Amino acid sequence: MALMAIAQAAPATVSDFLSYRVQPGETLTDLQVRGLWPMTAFLELRQINRLSEAFPLHEGMILQIPRRLLRAAPIRARIDAFRGAVVIGRGVPASIGATVGQGDAITTGPDGYAALSLPDGSRIAVPSNTELSFDRLSRVLLTGDLDRVIALRRGRIESSVVPMTRPDSRYVITTPLAVSSVRGTEFRASYEPSAGTGTAGVLKGKVAVAGGKSESLPAAGQGVTATPAGVSQPKTLLPAPGLEAASSLQSEPAIHLRLTPVAGAVGYRLTIAQADHPSAVLYEAAASGVDFTVPELPDDAYVAHVSGMAPDGLEGLPQNAPFARLRLNLALRPTVETGGAATARTVAFSWDAPPGAVFRFTLSRDGEAKPLVDLSDLKTNHYLATGLPPGDYSWRVFAAKSAGEAKLQVFSDPVRLRIAP
Repeated sequence: MALMAIAQAAPATVSDFLSYRVQPGETLTDLQVRGLWPMTAFLELRQINRLSEAFPLHEGMILQIPRRLLRAAPIRARIDAFRGAVVIGRGVPASIGATVGQGDAITTGPDGYAALSLPDGSRIAVPSNTELSFDRLSRVLLTGDLDRVIALRRGRIESSVVPMTRPDSRYVITTPLAVSSVRGTEFRASYEPSAGTGTAGVLKGKVAVAGGKSESLPAAGQGVTATPAGVSQPKTLLPAPGLEAASSLQSEPAIHLRLTPVAGAVGYRLTIAQADHPSAVLYEAAASGVDFTVPELPDDAYVAHVSGMAPDGLEGLPQNAPFARLRLNLALRPTVETGGAATARTVAFSWDAPPGAVFRFTLSRDGEAKPLVDLSDLKTNHYLATGLPPGDYSWRVFAAKSAGEAKLQVFSDPVRLRIAP
């Protein structure tokens, strides 16, 4: 069962006990050798569970074992993508493939973003202006349970947790207001120290919430807010906005994206990633309106991750909105006659266009409906015509460029050309 407990007026705590079911023939000495520390841990275990020397363990007995007595093997989280200022620990710049372990911290700056993965496939997104630390990141040797406790000190975190098969595995996010523990779900958590508020929004699965005398069970599409005064009952998350159709192809010098408004939203959040690498966020912004102006991005296919913000700080349901960035400025150069007899000249045609475009070149003689030259799928930005007799001509170029499923086509105005006798 997923669990999220939010403390009312004191820092949240995490349970420090693991429940262990005794296997056939096991003794306290066996447990000591296999996975307890220090060497006198079995004595404390006997006291906690009220066992006497004359009372042996028996199959199926449930022992409460303090996690501090359990030996564990470290596991590490891997940085799969990052952008901007991302620092590990006390000043180590992030890098792709770098790993973080128990006791390590991650801090993102105003332009920072990091995407991490855990060995079991769970994923963590750390947006800008966030500070967190991995208080525990290990595998219990005695049972194989995973122990992952992340302390969110400020900012936001988004988690996609692979369902856990071991009963005492845990994935926990703590803040001074909340403890969020899940067994497999997708959810967001936030904490704003200056405001003394926190939120939790559930995208998949369920999260049980308890704080003081209040309890709630937000399901997928719901969230709760927390303050020192208590925890809210589940609230329906705002519906997802979309990207207006006119924004799906960005071909102008500046990138302008307009979201479809959502009733009740006081702001919107936008992140952008390449369509082929959705975890590698390239841009992140929040605004009170639906219009975003995005810094320069190269031509490519992208996905915009958009959501609305409610007045209480709960972020709404997300929407992935694809769009393409394509620029295609086409400029024809003057023609150049390169020689030949007066009755059969060779003429060089050329034009300027960005890399990656495909061209169609046409050359027509005045008074003739059918082009004298009509070439498609040209990959070069020039063409050499030979054997052209004197006369009046016109030529033009069509250009096309693609990014993903988006395609942009432009064409030049006809350019007049006279070949003198």
